[in-house]
Amino acid sequence: MKNGLEDEFKNFIYNKVDVEKETPEIIEEKTPYELMEEVGYDLYECTTEEEIQKFKRYYKKGEELCTFGGGRLNRCVVFWAVKKDAEDIKREDFKNPQREDEYGTSVMGIQFNKTGKCTVSIKNRYNHTVNNPDATYGNDLDKIIPGLEKSFATLLQKEHGLELNSTNIENFQIPSYTVANNGKYYKFNMEENGIYYCPGNIIIENGKPKQLENTETQILIDYFILDMKNKTIKLYDDKLEDSFIDYFKNLEETDAKIKIEKNKEKGTRKITIQKSQDESITIEIDKNNEIIGYNNPNFKKTGDDFLEFNNKLNQLEAPNLESTGDAFLSNNQGLTQLKIPKLPELSGKFSKIIEKNLGEQKNKNGQIINSEIIAKLDKKNKLTTTEINIAKKIIEKIRGLFRKKDENKR
Repeated sequence: MKNGLEDEFKNFIYNKVDVEKETPEIIEEKTPYELMEEVGYDLYECTTEEEIQKFKRYYKKGEELCTFGGGRLNRCVVFWAVKKDAEDIKREDFKNPQREDEYGTSVMGIQFNKTGKCTVSIKNRYNHTVNNPDATYGNDLDKIIPGLEKSFATLLQKEHGLELNSTNIENFQIPSYTVANNGKYYKFNMEENGIYYCPGNIIIENGKPKQLENTETQILIDYFILDMKNKTIKLYDDKLEDSFIDYFKNLEETDAKIKIEKNKEKGTRKITIQKSQDESITIEIDKNNEIIGYNNPNFKKTGDDFLEFNNKLNQLEAPNLESTGDAFLSNNQGLTQLKIPKLPELSGKFSKIIEKNLGEQKNKNGQIINSEIIAKLDKKNKLTTTEINIAKKIIEKIRGLFRKKDENKR
């Protein structure tokens, strides 16, 4: 404004307001509890293990959070957001679970790690039934209700002395990827206890990505670290239990030999471990360093939780295995071959999974011969539409013959 009009306007306003009698309204920032109340949630902060366990009742068996295993308060500030009608939102009504559907977001664990600049993890009611359940709403608190991120930041600063870092927010969801505190997306193989195990020997803990100390002698396989120099296979997270490592506890003492071979055609690697007095055992890993095959003719029993969190193992051979502990391959859905002749009842438990996977494999193989793929493989000849249609008819005739053959067998 020019020619003193700005001052005149200010004087006009001041004359209209009695500043001595009226105090401007101060709009205070709402607490997370008040904001969550507005969208139908009760918010609770858990300060004891007993308080955490009270929320376990909201979860279907097999979908409970790792948080209920204990010890989470040592490294995280833990909240629970519970929809006021959460009891009425039934798991059986959701046949096709989606991370942000009504059931998945009806009970959410909201956790902030206590190290450095803290990051948030919003944990889903479905847990691992859906993709990346620890990043519900992409870990964007403001998607629950605008202003929630700032409100939590204030609370964390005042009550816990923590500074909230919001760089681990997903701008968009990519299956099997998570966002670290540097804002980058990382593919992960599995997540347990809030720790992400990724290809390339990368582990994301408390939102911070890090690589194994010596990638020339160490390999991250599933949630284990194979150290070829020190001849050890150990769990990265000592809060996990898995009897898979029991056989490898004394490798150095037995003068064991470790060898790794690449299979370029399959894109896999085979790890052979030979103890001095035992037959050699093999561990096969895929391109992402996930265990897909295990052959051990030596061990006769396993403890509890044997490869409990692995879900990619498709072949297991243990001809002398006589007994197993609890949670043996309890999350496995990938088996196609299980050779444990001394445990026929256990084999029977996995028969449906094996049958299903072999059927899918057969269907997949049956799709190899089709006209579109023929066209792709024969780009140099530039097949015409007429040639492709002829190929389709021939393929359908062949399929018809096979169908009749199968019917006759029945």
